[in-house]
Amino acid sequence: PESSIGSSQSNVKHTKKRKYQSSETLEPNLNSIRQNDCEVSYAPKQPQDKVVSFFSNMGETVKNFPEDVQIRVKREVFKIVNDAEELVYNNIVKDIKVESFE
Repeated sequence: PESSIGSSQSNVKHTKKRKYQSSETLEPNLNSIRQNDCEVSYAPKQPQDKVVSFFSNMGETVKNFPEDVQIRVKREVFKIVNDAEELVYNNIVKDIKVESFE
């Protein structure tokens, strides 16, 4: 036969005593919470650069494309930006060279 030693469960319930704060101690806490909420909700928002916002939104759109399309889009966008960067650089260098001969 099976032994019942150690297999019985105790039906004793453990209760915790709750500590209640008086309304005098609760009120300052509620006021500080309300004040903190107001400070956070009314904090001025920094305007985001329009170009950064544009590319961020484009990224959100492109991330839903299949991976092969994402790769092509990134390549084409990189090429466009790189070409523009090169154009700006060449114009700056050209302007510097012209100024140095004057």
